[in-house]
Amino acid sequence: VFEIRDIPGDAVLRPPDPKTIAAIREELSLEGRRLVVYTGNFDRRQGTELLVEAMAEVSGRCPDALLLLVGGDPEQVAAMRELAAAQGVAGSVRAIGKRPLEQMPEFMGLADVLVSPRLEPLVTPLKIYAYMASGRPVVATDFPTHTDVLDGSAARLVPPTAAGLAEGILAVLEDPASGAVLGRNARAIVERNHTYAAFRT
Repeated sequence: VFEIRDIPGDAVLRPPDPKTIAAIREELSLEGRRLVVYTGNFDRRQGTELLVEAMAEVSGRCPDALLLLVGGDPEQVAAMRELAAAQGVAGSVRAIGKRPLEQMPEFMGLADVLVSPRLEPLVTPLKIYAYMASGRPVVATDFPTHTDVLDGSAARLVPPTAAGLAEGILAVLEDPASGAVLGRNARAIVERNHTYAAFRT
């Protein structure tokens, strides 16, 4: 009998389908934008409000950056759009609501940077393993909720503030080569420590 904890399934580890990525880009008119992607719910513990606020600084230095928020109930989506308008970043934030779970590898594959702005300090969300498995650069708040599974070699770990998130995002957008290294390292950690095969060994 095995007890398996925090192990992503094959659906998470699979590579994204390029045709589906292209279709999503066309559907959402994303060409020419550098994408900051968040997937998941919009509970206050997730820090999505801080992420929207961070886009004021991000878009000031990278006008082509777009925050793509994937998830949330209709009321939460509306609240994110209202917050973006109040922050003056409506053109830099797109909240598209929930999408099928099986499409998450493609939405992660779209990202120039994936962000986990989580404010809950102790409970690691399963999606962080999916982020890491995607091989895309990750910016995450510097809490045990993230550092229990990754470190500074595999993500930009930032203070849980709008300014901290902005600086982490900009560091990746402005130096994509270093971001690519973070993504590769994160993927390697998942493959080494958080798969069924790794668990059995």
